[in-house]
Amino acid sequence: MSTQRDKAETAAAKDLSEELRTRVGEHLEARAEILEQASTERHVELIQYDEEDLAIVRSIADQHQAIVRRIALEIKSPRSTIDEYRQFGQMFAKTAVERGHTLRDAIDGLLFLKSAILQDLADEGFLLEMKAMEVKGLVDFIGTRIDVLFAELAVSFHRSFTERIMEELTFREKQNRQKDLFIRIASHEIRNPLSGALLLCELKLSETTAEEGSKGDAKEVFADIHTSLLSINRHLTQLLDMSLLENDKISLKKETVNLPELLQRIKISCERIRKDSVITLTSAPLQLETDSERVEQIITNLLQNAAKYSPPGSPIELSLTQNGSNALITVADHGNGIKEEDLERIFDPYLRLAKDKNRVEGLGLGLYISRTLAEALGGTLTVESVVGSGSTFSLQLPLDP
Repeated sequence: MSTQRDKAETAAAKDLSEELRTRVGEHLEARAEILEQASTERHVELIQYDEEDLAIVRSIADQHQAIVRRIALEIKSPRSTIDEYRQFGQMFAKTAVERGHTLRDAIDGLLFLKSAILQDLADEGFLLEMKAMEVKGLVDFIGTRIDVLFAELAVSFHRSFTERIMEELTFREKQNRQKDLFIRIASHEIRNPLSGALLLCELKLSETTAEEGSKGDAKEVFADIHTSLLSINRHLTQLLDMSLLENDKISLKKETVNLPELLQRIKISCERIRKDSVITLTSAPLQLETDSERVEQIITNLLQNAAKYSPPGSPIELSLTQNGSNALITVADHGNGIKEEDLERIFDPYLRLAKDKNRVEGLGLGLYISRTLAEALGGTLTVESVVGSGSTFSLQLPLDP
């Protein structure tokens, strides 16, 4: 508030007779406790007798007593004390924050207090004893002091809110760092013995078994163990990649990649893991500068999804063509297909469609990671589907990145 306005309102209050100002001040001092009771009753109606909120309301009522007594004192002896009153307002706002008041409760209380003071003065006949200009001067004098409290409340609550947000962000950032570190350590510690177990299974599976019986059974057991270990390894990779993506720490290793050779290797690997998969490959002679491991991760995930969501033995078509300045890799299956409203949702992290939760394993991260990796490689990953006929996933990568 401007100093000029403050002086004008103080002068207007001084124009009232000393006898009237004294009576008004003493009346307000006597009414402070009544106003507290009225404030409590009013807020009890609003909060519907909630015990926790009732404690806050009583705390507000205590502050109302202090406000009314302060205004009463200044009416008795009007002077330009708006800066001092602002300090009083800062203390009031700080106390409101510390006591757990909400901004809405505090402002609602001040609005009620302002109207209650003026209504009380009117009911007691004080305003009738004054001229119109005198009434305006007194109303402005009281109103300005309440307005100062409004301003200090807004500033104090904004500061408190900002501090809480910063504390929350700092806490969450620390949690994310700890989670990221835990995932990395856990993945490393689990992957070491897992790699040894996978190697052992692969060695056993590569041994020729001329004899039937127990050796043949053992080979089947090792094949099942190998498949399970690969599934665990895939989940660990997804969790680690998710952690890296969330912290924008994914790294790419660019090299010249012969796409037909890469796709042939991926096809053989997937068929070895899933014996019932029938994958056909058609490819054009294309090569590009990209991260072969990330491309393999994307295509492997698409082929494994196609096998999971298709009837056993149904064909899966893997193809490589040139589409303008892009290499286009598609994976088409003949499964149940995806509803139109779910075509984009399936790329959300941790999403599992209701019909798949009980019959298909997974964390719901594969497609999210695959699309994010495709975009990191400068490409796109999209899907087209017809319910009952199957789905086609398309990965486009720039030939000239």
